[in-house]
Amino acid sequence: MKTIETDVLVIGSGTAGLSAATYAAQDNKRVLILDKGALGWSGSSTGAVQVAGLGSWSHEQDGPEPYLQDIYKSGRGLSSPVLAQTLVNDIKTRLEDLIDWGLKLDREGEQVTVSHTSGHSLPRSVSAKKGKTGLGLLHTLRKKVTKDDRVATWSDVMTVELLKTHKRVYGALVLDLSDNTFYKIKSKATILATGGAGQLYPITSNPVQSTGDGYALALKAGASLIDFEQVQFYPVSIMEPKSIAGLCISFYHYSKLF
Repeated sequence: MKTIETDVLVIGSGTAGLSAATYAAQDNKRVLILDKGALGWSGSSTGAVQVAGLGSWSHEQDGPEPYLQDIYKSGRGLSSPVLAQTLVNDIKTRLEDLIDWGLKLDREGEQVTVSHTSGHSLPRSVSAKKGKTGLGLLHTLRKKVTKDDRVATWSDVMTVELLKTHKRVYGALVLDLSDNTFYKIKSKATILATGGAGQLYPITSNPVQSTGDGYALALKAGASLIDFEQVQFYPVSIMEPKSIAGLCISFYHYSKLF
C-alpha cells in the first residue's frame, strides 16, 4: 500500500474544507484536500443565498454584541456560547479575507446590498452572485486553493477510516474510486469537513453526497457526537408528483412562482 505524507489532511471540499485548507496553507503548511466527489461541488454551501455578517456596510447600531443577542434569542437557549461568540467576533475579518481573495458582494450602485432577514433585529445579510452566495464562496475559495502550491487536491476518493495511535489520529485510510486502490495518508493534523447526513431522509434539499460519512469516521475513531436533532435543510421540497419529489423551492424565490 502506498503512503502519502502531508502536514494537514482536510476531508471534504465544501466551504468549510476549502477555508480550512486556505488558512492552513497561509501558515505555511502542506495541505491535502480529499473529496469523494468533485472539488468544491460536494457541499451544502452551494445553496446559501445570503451571509449574515458585519462590515463597513453594517447598521450604525450593529456590532458583535447585538448580533450575539440575536443568535441567543433565535436559538431559544440551544446555541453554544463559545461557537456563537466565535462567529460574531470573527465574521467581519473572515468576510474581509474573502473579499480580498476575490469575492464580490452584490451592490446597488456603490453601496453593498444589505437585507433584513428572519432572526435578525437589524439588516446585516449580504449576498454575492445575485443571491447565489454559496456558489460565490465556493468559486472564490476554489480559485484560492488551486493557485496555492502548498495545497494539493484529490477528487473521487473515499475516506474509509481514520488512523490512530496512542489515542491520536495521524491520518486516514482512503480508497481511490477511479482505480479501486487503497492509500495510507499520514498527517500531523486531520480536519473533518464532510458536511451532514441529510440523505438519511427520503426527501431533503441536501446534496446526494450528504450521507454522514464524517459522523461515522469520527465515531469509529472515538469522538462523541452531539446535537443530532439539529439537521438543516429547506423545508420547502416538493413531495408530489414522485417524478420531481425532493425538488427544493427556496424560501427567497417561492413568492415569485405565484
